[in-house]
Amino acid sequence: MDDFALPAPVRELCLELHKAGFGAWIVGGCVRDRLLGRPLSDWDVATSATPQQVQKTFRRVIPTGIEHGTVTVLLQGMSLEVTTLRSEGPYTDGRRPDRVDFHGDIEADLARRDFTINAIAYEPLAARLIDPFGGVGDLRARCIRAVGDPRARFQEDGLRVVRALRFAAVLDFAIDPDTREAIPSALQTLQRVSGERIRVELFKAILAPKPSLAFAPMRDLGLLPLLLRPMEVFLRASALDPDAVWQRSMARIDALEAGACDRWAALLWDVAALSETEARPRPALLEEWMRALRFSNQEKNEVQALLAARAHALPRAGEVVALRRWMRAVGKVYAERVLALWQAEAQARADAEAPAELTSLQREVEGIVSRNEALETRDLALGGRELMTALGMAAGPEIGRMLERLLDAVIARPELNRAESLLALAREGREGKDSDHTSELC
Repeated sequence: MDDFALPAPVRELCLELHKAGFGAWIVGGCVRDRLLGRPLSDWDVATSATPQQVQKTFRRVIPTGIEHGTVTVLLQGMSLEVTTLRSEGPYTDGRRPDRVDFHGDIEADLARRDFTINAIAYEPLAARLIDPFGGVGDLRARCIRAVGDPRARFQEDGLRVVRALRFAAVLDFAIDPDTREAIPSALQTLQRVSGERIRVELFKAILAPKPSLAFAPMRDLGLLPLLLRPMEVFLRASALDPDAVWQRSMARIDALEAGACDRWAALLWDVAALSETEARPRPALLEEWMRALRFSNQEKNEVQALLAARAHALPRAGEVVALRRWMRAVGKVYAERVLALWQAEAQARADAEAPAELTSLQREVEGIVSRNEALETRDLALGGRELMTALGMAAGPEIGRMLERLLDAVIARPELNRAESLLALAREGREGKDSDHTSELC
């Protein structure tokens, strides 16, 4: 057991199952990742014991998926998923098997899995690998290959199509030609997969070191209408060269080192270009796509805010007032992220001049942020209540308009952001006096 560096709770679980007369194997992704030397936190155990027998063997057991043979054993501070060896009946709905049969045959259990690299088991007590489908060889060859007939595997569960692409990107592996060729045959099955399940795979893929390994094949394989409909509509309707747009999108997501929302924005950056084409998908299409993939409200807001920033032209370096106005327009919390998107765009276009300009802008933005310069009305040294009290005004839209005018003046001249200066400006603006400041307010 020490050869595979199993945590103590996993060793104890397997040993207790063995003492009770049952077989126990480490299976799935944890075996794959251990063989690849990748970090892992979850350990999955397969056993010949039924869920009821596992419950009798251990004191603390949660029946997390008992109808599918899975329980969670709580042992030494770890939550360990334990699943009874099983075979499966046909997948009529393309999502889950019609029937699950429990048995004690580890190789039969491995035969139902998606890819050979996930169909390897480790038997701790014998310290041996069980690899009936050549998964270890495929790990060495850096190959994603379906177990058995790839068409049959994809027809069983359409999500396996997306998983193949995700593994290719996350592991930097190539998809076996026969497995890749079978993907288009599973499009109808993929249509029946829930948005929640697709979301999990796509978010893992977009965060891969080189996400284009997952996304680039989608266009050739006919997956865009199902997985990236806003991009598919844009490419089909746009007057731009679709091949160039697609290749630039792939280069952009690979160039951007950022979180998922930023990379989604990078992928859809051309879709948001207001001036390049009139064939943009309606904003509702983007909203509908994100809703179908179960983006959270926060994720939707972030992606939409980053894409909306595409409409605001960047100022030149050194144009500090223009830069403040740009930051106000895109939102100061997004400014640095938007500049990173423009950096990725410059790399995708092989623009040799833009990076230096963008780096200068980045430094200027950092300076504005570090100085805590006012870019929103809430940053002003004078609030709406204070204005109402000092000027004897009632609450209403005029207060909001006055604050916006004050902010506009402060953006041009940050030294005006003092309560007494702002109050003087507000009085002058309200009284309509002609002064050096009223032109800034009116």
